[in-house]
Amino acid sequence: MEFLGYLSLLFMGLTLGLVGAGGSILTIPILVYIFKIPIIIATTYSLLIVGVSAFIGTVRYRSSILFSKVALFALPSIIGVFSARFYILPNLPRSLGIITLDQAMILLLLTFMISSSYLMIRDNRLQLPNTKHSSFLNQTKIILLGFCLGLVMGLLGAGGGFLIIPTLILLMGFSMQGAVPTSLFIITLNSLIGFLSDKHNFLAQDWINIFWYVSLAVLGMLIGIKLGTYINASQLKKGFGWFICITAITIALREFII
Repeated sequence: MEFLGYLSLLFMGLTLGLVGAGGSILTIPILVYIFKIPIIIATTYSLLIVGVSAFIGTVRYRSSILFSKVALFALPSIIGVFSARFYILPNLPRSLGIITLDQAMILLLLTFMISSSYLMIRDNRLQLPNTKHSSFLNQTKIILLGFCLGLVMGLLGAGGGFLIIPTLILLMGFSMQGAVPTSLFIITLNSLIGFLSDKHNFLAQDWINIFWYVSLAVLGMLIGIKLGTYINASQLKKGFGWFICITAITIALREFII
């Protein structure tokens, strides 16, 4: 079973390197359902796995990152991640009404997965809008979206690049060439800050496991980046979107129906 988990993490990194966004959403299901890690701990592991993987992409595409324009979105998202990991998660009750905390986290994960798969399958071409981006209303939307995405990322440990990229393009006037690497930079910051602000104290065995999880994800991502020059990423993205959708349906059936 562990071998299947390691293979799955390699596949996750591979898809992240090929597709560029959405791959990290598979990290939680792999950790929870294959490695049998409790979901709260799995989100902590995922933050480091996603953060290191995104950092590799950030270094590779650093010359395209628009650092001067990123603060308006990045700062509130960092606050959201920190709030989720340091304040919200440690203080959540073990049950929320008729469902347990773990089930509530699974529902949030499923919502995130379905949203991700829909946007990947739809594959709509985002065009740079002609409107100006300096209005107070527009900036307020950016700040609120950044904070909300940070909260979700902090709770789930997933990157959310499939939501960050449209925000950068439609509300902040980024081109696609600038939005993708800038998104990786934001994910790197959020993931590592979220991991460092977590209150879990890991044992030596935890760190050994984390090392292997991160190593395989990074190896897969490096292979994916290399293969990306030979493969049609657009068609692959749609196929991967359907794969995430089927995975989400399978999880829902297992957790709430079967």
